[in-house]
Amino acid sequence: MDFHVLLITGVMIVLDVVFGFAGAIKQKDVQSSKLRDGLWHKAGFVGLIALAYVIQYTAQHAELGFDVPSVMAVCVYVIVTEIVSVFENLCVLNPNLVDSPLGAIFRKTPKVEAAELASGKEVAGVALSDEGSGSSSESASNEKWVGAEFADVAGGDSK
Repeated sequence: MDFHVLLITGVMIVLDVVFGFAGAIKQKDVQSSKLRDGLWHKAGFVGLIALAYVIQYTAQHAELGFDVPSVMAVCVYVIVTEIVSVFENLCVLNPNLVDSPLGAIFRKTPKVEAAELASGKEVAGVALSDEGSGSSSESASNEKWVGAEFADVAGGDSK
């Protein structure tokens, strides 16, 4: 196994913690309970990588006739998850990133939407200055946005 993947995974976990903490400082919302929850989340990732290593090691020595590249698969999952989280945290630090090409990809994540709202930009087709106008098309747009937000939360995103 290539240990560079483990190194990249560790770097991404550390970057997420650092930028998440920086975002909390910027928002004046540093809470020990959120930090503890985040660290437990990271410990779960480390535990999952350790479990994948045990599965992969056991499969190699049990002579199953095929390899189980579970560590690589888990590390790729963790890296992708952390990329999204780091970008969300960077949007909290710099709301202008919401308008970047990456921002277009991650626009539906809760932290990116919050950064958009905080910067006064348009969210899901509804400009903040339009709120309260009472038009039926705006109401429909708001319902779509709320529905999308509920779908994100209902989908199990715990961040």
